[in-house]
Amino acid sequence: IIADYQYIFTEENVRLTPNDVFKINKKHVKFIKDSLDNTAHSVVVTHHAPSTASIGTRFKTAGDVNYLFVSDMYDFLFDHGPDIWIHGHVHSCHDYMVNKTRVICNPYGYGSENMHFNNNLVIEL
Repeated sequence: IIADYQYIFTEENVRLTPNDVFKINKKHVKFIKDSLDNTAHSVVVTHHAPSTASIGTRFKTAGDVNYLFVSDMYDFLFDHGPDIWIHGHVHSCHDYMVNKTRVICNPYGYGSENMHFNNNLVIEL
């Protein structure tokens, strides 16, 4: 278990567990799916990335810890994909397509960490 679980507590002041996070994730994915099923055009904004394609080059070899930054929702994007999915959490820029969904990430990062950050990025819907 990563160190974060030593410092994060639930609303009931109980230490958060990986099982808690799994349950929360399932609830949130259901909310996104239900929301997408009720609209013709959509934009989803999340903290975690929806595809492993958002793992930066320098982290590709990090293995199992990448799941802490990316939720592998590749199949979800094919089945329920919104028009645009904007995410954060990773420290590199991404702009790619998964089926009909444009996935975008433009993080500033720490200091001069992300030299590709685009301060003027505008996404037209």
